[in-house]
Amino acid sequence: MGTTESWSLYFNQDEYTHFNQNVEMIESMQSKIKQCKHRIDVEGVAQTKIFEIEYAAFVDFSGEKQIKENAENCIKCMAVVISDILLVCRKRLTKITVRIKNYGELMPFAYVKSENIYSLVKIEGTVCRIGPKKIEVSKLVFECDKCEEIITICTSEYKYPSKCLGNCKSKFFRLLKDSTAIRDYQVIKLQELTSNIELDAQKMIDCVLYDDLVGTLVPGDVIQVVGVIKTQLENEAMYKLVIEVNSLAHLKNKVTPFNFNYEEPDFSKFIEIAKSTNIISSFIKSLFPEIYGNELILFGILLSLFRGTIKYCGESVIRPDIHILIVGDPGLGKSKMLLNACSLLPKSTFVCGNFTTTAGLTVSLTHDPVSNDYVADAGALVISDNGLCCIDEFDKLENPTSLLEVMEDQMVSVAKGGVVCKVPARTTIIAAANPKFGHYDVSKKIKENIKFKEQVISRFDLVYLLLENVNEEYNVSENIIKKFRRNKGTIEESQKNRENAVCTKTKDNLIDLIRNDNLSHLLKAGPTIYEQELLKKYVLYARNVVNPVLTTEAKSKLQNYYLKLRKNENITIRDLESLMRLTEAKAKMELRNIASKRDAEIIIQLYEKTLFKEREKTFKKTDLLEYLKEMSTRGQNVFSTEELNSFVEKLGLKKPAEQIISNMNNQGYLIKKGRNRYEFRY
Repeated sequence: MGTTESWSLYFNQDEYTHFNQNVEMIESMQSKIKQCKHRIDVEGVAQTKIFEIEYAAFVDFSGEKQIKENAENCIKCMAVVISDILLVCRKRLTKITVRIKNYGELMPFAYVKSENIYSLVKIEGTVCRIGPKKIEVSKLVFECDKCEEIITICTSEYKYPSKCLGNCKSKFFRLLKDSTAIRDYQVIKLQELTSNIELDAQKMIDCVLYDDLVGTLVPGDVIQVVGVIKTQLENEAMYKLVIEVNSLAHLKNKVTPFNFNYEEPDFSKFIEIAKSTNIISSFIKSLFPEIYGNELILFGILLSLFRGTIKYCGESVIRPDIHILIVGDPGLGKSKMLLNACSLLPKSTFVCGNFTTTAGLTVSLTHDPVSNDYVADAGALVISDNGLCCIDEFDKLENPTSLLEVMEDQMVSVAKGGVVCKVPARTTIIAAANPKFGHYDVSKKIKENIKFKEQVISRFDLVYLLLENVNEEYNVSENIIKKFRRNKGTIEESQKNRENAVCTKTKDNLIDLIRNDNLSHLLKAGPTIYEQELLKKYVLYARNVVNPVLTTEAKSKLQNYYLKLRKNENITIRDLESLMRLTEAKAKMELRNIASKRDAEIIIQLYEKTLFKEREKTFKKTDLLEYLKEMSTRGQNVFSTEELNSFVEKLGLKKPAEQIISNMNNQGYLIKKGRNRYEFRY
């Protein structure tokens, strides 16, 4: 009883005969399900119209060969069997949806190809496009208002009959909703996770959602999809492959590479790394093997990869992500730093500012001419939710102020065409920018050397100034040139030894020249080189599992330092929050749940050594002679009269600028070199 009625719900265009293979499968399933019929929650299935089944049990009922050949038919046959049980128990014909749980192996996007059509597949990716909600029609049933004639139309278009098929020829009908087959559907675009592929080989595929799955996703969500590979007509002679989603799981807060399985030996290595005294220098050398010098910048990037601890204040959230800005002359390795950092986290994107729009970074709404609705496309920051976004050529962005909300509130607000929504973008940003004038002008403040506004700079936790030093004793670029000029015939081992020796000597010279504190010992410690795969596991484990808390001593240390800076410099509460995040990241790096006073001291030393802070302090000098000496060490010896006047004004000297310049000219410090130009000699 009932099989014929249930059959029409799923195979309305096929005849129910015993010569049909699907009928044979249904009868086989009915005989097998009798043994476990009592386990089915009939009331629950009838209420939700969803029946969930483990894949292993589904294989027992259908057979693995049949599932591989045509998974869609197997799912329909199972639905027919469950509808029969509901009809017997509740005396009501109900169409249900079968959802498969715990499907087998995760497949790459490359598996979705023509030879695997109609087979089941499980993939993971980031939602980068959300289409509008639409309806799909397969069968319409109407009743004539005059003669009550029943008219059934099997079509994909929602339209009323032109006239009654009976004798009355009426043109007025009533839709019978219970007998009509209409369902909601939505098309999304899924982008493959960068942890599973190379950065330059990202693939995308369209996925079709039905019924209760419609409207459950937003751009940037990471999901796991189980579905059937099918074809969809794109134009007259072209089809495209899509996945008709059977079930999905949200992995929104899961940012680890899903193919990583932590084992006992991994944890033993983690403990060994965390206890090592040279952990900072080892991470720097392992992650940035081709970059010489600039350890302070590399240390800051490492801290941003680990990030701080997320905090909640009522319904609001204080961001844990550490944003970094690197400002410097071209050709000093800024892009290489960003690329290396981008290779470590799974949800990472690398974009270039001169080829990126505001919509390309946040969210764009595209008008769909067919449905007259808007389609939401996720930008780089939304796709990198809970990951890292590296922005090169940050100064070339059209509108950097559009990132203010993303960097602080970690949300993207969109209001266009009547669509108002907020999309999460909890992304760490590492940006690199060139100076406004091509090369950094040491006679001007950093704010005068860059194009974007001060409120954008205030969102960055660390701002670095990267300049090429002309001193030949520790010119890093010379060592890089030597590396590429070496003979190809030299023995690789000796070449590596010489390069490591040059690199170590260069780093030591740099550190000795610009640092002499506890932080230098951590950066100078002999590095241990770790494999990239182990580094990824370590960083992701620390980001997801370790949540350090500041001790009372650490809080007091940071508070006193903040109050001290506040007296002399123009800083805000954001600086205190940055210090807290950096201190927590330092503890995270060593897998500690407690951020100690020593962590706070190291972060304070780092904060004081950022070249942005040092640059601001130089303008507090009260002696023009000392100021010009510092400018001379940076390579500038010739100054115009206007520059000298501006220096006197910035230093706040009480004497007139003309008098000071004249006195220094008489003393031989300033030598006139033409009209309104002086050369400084010391």
